Amino acid sequence: MLSLFTVFKLLGLVVVLGTVGLFCHHLLQSIKRPGEAPIRWSWLIFLGWALELGSRPIEFLQECQNLYGDIFGIVVGGNRMFIVTDVNSTNCILRPNKDLTSTEFHDSILMNFFGVSKETIDMRGIDESTMRKFYSQYLLR
Repeated sequence: MLSLFTVFKLLGLVVVLGTVGLFCHHLLQSIKRPGEAPIRWSWLIFLGWALELGSRPIEFLQECQNLYGDIFGIVVGGNRMFIVTDVNSTNCILRPNKDLTSTEFHDSILMNFFGVSKETIDMRGIDESTMRKFYSQYLLR
């Protein structure tokens, strides 16, 4: 049978190793890889910028845009998240793909985020310039 002192030593070791593991994971998530946009560092392990993003999202994203440009990365909830603040930068992100055309992508965005029906899209024939107007009108207020 283990003594109480030994149990506390093992528990302390588990806590220390868990904290070191979380910090290493956070550090790996926060390192900029070659060819990627800059990533904003945060000292909050695992949470990253989640609290800041939740409390004042517009100001925080504008602050990051001023520091890093139109495309930047942040760590939120232990995951890397890349933000694009310029609606004209989609060509940098969406690489040509034979399985997904830009029209299919734009149609998906219109239906899922703006609530435009498939019939409206088919009837109006919404092209890329119209999609950019939707982005500018509704997202950049």
